[in-house]
Amino acid sequence: MNRNRMFFLCMILIVLLCFSAQAEPKRYISFNGEFYFDYPDDWVQLDSRLVDHFLQLNKAGKTTLDYEAAFCPIASDPFWSGPYFIVSIDTAGNLSEKQIDSVLNNLSKLFGSGIKYFPVADFMTDLKSNTPSYDRDQKVITIINDIYEKQELLKRHLYAMKFYEKGIATFYCYAPDSIFDKSTVIFQDVLQSFTSGNIESVLPKEKLEIADLDESDINKKSIPIDNKESSNSGSLIAIYSGLFVVILIVIIRAKKKKRK
Repeated sequence: MNRNRMFFLCMILIVLLCFSAQAEPKRYISFNGEFYFDYPDDWVQLDSRLVDHFLQLNKAGKTTLDYEAAFCPIASDPFWSGPYFIVSIDTAGNLSEKQIDSVLNNLSKLFGSGIKYFPVADFMTDLKSNTPSYDRDQKVITIINDIYEKQELLKRHLYAMKFYEKGIATFYCYAPDSIFDKSTVIFQDVLQSFTSGNIESVLPKEKLEIADLDESDINKKSIPIDNKESSNSGSLIAIYSGLFVVILIVIIRAKKKKRK
């Protein structure tokens, strides 16, 4: 292996490692519902004006229009051409098991079939069924529907209701039939990351700008530090330093081999 090829491979390694270090999930925090969840790094929260226009054109109901937020992959243009999901909130409070059973019975009547009881993860492998399914441990109802237009399968819809202490968070997840199986993995990860309460602990730290302070002022003031940001910066520095050492060793060995 010549020197140029070795150097090129090392540069590719640097790019890949830097990309993996930065590709962390994004987090959405709901102040209205007091919960948060993670979504993929290559997804984005949609502008509400765009979503409103789309829903109104499709004659969406009042409940759907009163949504919390919507998300899709950054590369989707328009957003409804690929997978996307919309979140709505009903802050009805903590429902009892009896009240949840009532919701399940109503859904069962609506879809004309019984209810399946098994975990959400298992339901994701049963994509042919549109029977309401309930995960008692996670308190999540899931239903899959096929959406047709002029007798042609347009897309598929995963409907998920998450019961928690503040009420119900409903996820309307859509994807074209050709990529629906793959998209359900993303939707499942979003549902599993759902966490309620104590949102203050995950709020981003405010950054303070300091200007024109002399040394005595600095000693007198206590300046808060974003530990998470510092930790991430330290990790990146360590990665870059390590890669620099590897490249340096490779170049030195290549020179010695060339001399021999």
